[in-house]
Amino acid sequence: MPTSPSEQSHQARQIAESFGIDPERYDRARPRYPADLIDQIVAKSPGKSVLDVGIGTGIVARQLQAAGCTVLGVEPDARMAEFARKGAEPTVAQEGGVEPGSAATDFALRGGGAWTDGLSRGERDTGGTDLTPHGEAGHVLAGGVEVEVTTFEEWEAAGRTFDAVVAGQTWHWVEPVAGAVKAAAVLRAGGLLSVFWNDGRPSDELAEAFAAVYRRVLPGSLAERMWAAGSVGYGALCDKAAEGIRQAGGFAEPERWRFTWERVYTRDEWLDQLPTTGAHTRLTPEVMDEVLAGVGAAIDTVGGSIVVGYTTLAVTAVRE
Repeated sequence: MPTSPSEQSHQARQIAESFGIDPERYDRARPRYPADLIDQIVAKSPGKSVLDVGIGTGIVARQLQAAGCTVLGVEPDARMAEFARKGAEPTVAQEGGVEPGSAATDFALRGGGAWTDGLSRGERDTGGTDLTPHGEAGHVLAGGVEVEVTTFEEWEAAGRTFDAVVAGQTWHWVEPVAGAVKAAAVLRAGGLLSVFWNDGRPSDELAEAFAAVYRRVLPGSLAERMWAAGSVGYGALCDKAAEGIRQAGGFAEPERWRFTWERVYTRDEWLDQLPTTGAHTRLTPEVMDEVLAGVGAAIDTVGGSIVVGYTTLAVTAVRE
């Protein structure tokens, strides 16, 4: 869903540490990341030792493990960290390596596109985006990850270094300059910092129907603003991340990567993921039920399923 975190979201610790209220749902419902993104991270790193900042339940980490990487996670929420250590419930991969019932199942592989923000340097066209998670048919796509419970700013490297530092859907919770400074300190020469977000939105008509629900149930809330036409989304966070990297020093000029894709959600799948988002994790059960009823009714009016257009945005930089 679209999100427009505050420019000072690294200070909003209550929201940042609220996602662990239901880690099983979070892991089940949140979308995965394009295999093309994972492939580029691995290809551009000097080795396969990865530090995952804000590892959550291990969604990014498992995709990197499937690509042959060794991953250490840093996570401030002990509940999420415990889930990541245990790993997701083992599932046998379907044809193409997609976890049955996972958020990757129904990816519509209609991707591609180039940057449209006028950048003259570091642009990448990711036409033909591959949304299939790593893994082969019949292979298990699950497994635990080593995790240390702390914020990235407070985490102690203890002399350890890595080939890549990644952050999927989490870098806006990190102070951008301090985070980049710490990433530079733990990356080997030529190592890669890659921070990225999935930004998804249904049709404008359906987005307005969702906004109407929030205007009625939660007027003036973050959720209502997120669905408003023209909301900023993650482009501003990419700008902030890139500027933080520049200010930190020690990196080549940041590049931006963009992957576009679509996913079809059933009504139940969309409602399943709503409580995992920052605008909903702290709602009372009564308000959450009212939101789900309203959003579900809006989806019913368009046939019981929706197509969400996703753009995965990444800011990457090489350690000099």
